[in-house]
Amino acid sequence: MAADGQKVSVSYVGRYDDGEVFDSTQAHGGDPLTFIVGAGQVIPGFDAAVRDLAPGETTTVAIEPKDAYGEYNETLLRSFGPGELGPLEEQLKGSAGDYVYLQDGRGNVQEVKVVSVGDDGITLDFNHRMAGKRLNFDITLESVEDGE
Repeated sequence: MAADGQKVSVSYVGRYDDGEVFDSTQAHGGDPLTFIVGAGQVIPGFDAAVRDLAPGETTTVAIEPKDAYGEYNETLLRSFGPGELGPLEEQLKGSAGDYVYLQDGRGNVQEVKVVSVGDDGITLDFNHRMAGKRLNFDITLESVEDGE
């Protein structure tokens, strides 16, 4: 059984409610995902699903947004007037609907969605791309080791 502090390796397939696969261990070369249970290295719902599984066991879980990447937050949509983003504005032209990476003054990088780009400015969405979505996983616990 997997418990807090133990190192686990899992295989998984993640799907949205419509069945679209958004991630899997196969997409990462087939190597299992390894993490420490309870250490905050994966989303809370995934962590909870692995607890109490024995090696070789598989579970299927639907993880609600609150236990994944959070609810979609309208206040994380930010509009910037013409000139507010300096040279970045020119780089973002024609990229509405795309995800881009922005770096703040402290060197932190965040993926954001470009909602609109026009003469009146730019609107960016700072929500995680999976915010507000229920995530469905088939998870197989491959191995359990004592934590380090």
